[in-house]
Amino acid sequence: MLAQPVFSEALLDVAKQNGLDVALDTSGFGDGDLLQRLARKADHILYDLKAMQDEAHQAYTGVSNRLILSNLRQLAAAGLQRKVIIRLPLISGVNDGDGNISAVGQLMREFSLTAATLLPYHGLGLSKSRGIGREQEIFAPPSSERLEQIAQLLHGYGVTVRVRE
Repeated sequence: MLAQPVFSEALLDVAKQNGLDVALDTSGFGDGDLLQRLARKADHILYDLKAMQDEAHQAYTGVSNRLILSNLRQLAAAGLQRKVIIRLPLISGVNDGDGNISAVGQLMREFSLTAATLLPYHGLGLSKSRGIGREQEIFAPPSSERLEQIAQLLHGYGVTVRVRE
């Protein structure tokens, strides 16, 4: 979306003109002004948060999370928080610890965000990586019990949680 701004905005405009419900799916890593412009037109914003600690985020994604969190802050400040659904791609032992989840809950409370979807890790991209000659580290999803604990922890911050397994 943010990597192809002209196309994304044109597609969004055509979809809305044709009465379609539009969801933006974003990591939040990109031009904040563009994100806000597209977000105003969209019905939903699916916003991924991978790790709250910048060092962990850099280690696993290759980029800082500062821009991502800043853009999320801007969306909330613009009054768009009701459209935002925080998505948490979860990897066992990487970002499913209580510290990370509590930081997500605190951020959501601070920004008045109320909806989250838990996305347990899956290995669907492994064959694609191998197909282009890259090896990808293999991870594990959190257990069902851990996902329930995470959901309960976020509920304590006033967050409505959906688990996608």
